[in-house]
Amino acid sequence: MKKIALMMTLVAGSSAAQDTLFDKGVKFGGFGGPAAKYYNIEGEDLFVVGGKGGLLFGSERHEFTFGGAGYSGATSFDSQYSFAGLLLGYAYNTDAVVHPELELAIGSAYIYTELNEDEEVGEFGQFVDLTLSAEVNLLSFLRSGVGIGYHHSNIDAFNSSNPSGWHLGVDFEFGGM
Repeated sequence: MKKIALMMTLVAGSSAAQDTLFDKGVKFGGFGGPAAKYYNIEGEDLFVVGGKGGLLFGSERHEFTFGGAGYSGATSFDSQYSFAGLLLGYAYNTDAVVHPELELAIGSAYIYTELNEDEEVGEFGQFVDLTLSAEVNLLSFLRSGVGIGYHHSNIDAFNSSNPSGWHLGVDFEFGGM
């Protein structure tokens, strides 16, 4: 009988200290702001600028994002690349001054290339973009992140190559939970 009582005490005691995903209720908020990314695709530089925003929800330690993002940029060889879509994200321990954030964007992409004065070509496709960032709480309503990621697109008209590759990015997020 003493063994059963001891086991129940240990089990009850360990579950009280357990960290859970939504340990103190769910909080909601939102954010929006500018973002920029740099790519080097087969020796060609591509800078894209745009924005992202969405709904934030989670607890004190875990924050999830459900929103959207869109970017557009030009290359040195008369091509315009744009992409926009759904943004999903996760940030851990957002109360810390510096904390990690993982974002996945998935959606539609478009590339427009001017071949010469009389000829232009455009192509639609899809993209997937995964970014890991270190985010800094600058003010109570402003965060900035610097990250690295990989962008994949199924478009093949980008100067005879595909606009897929590694990127560096920076963003500013206004808002919060």
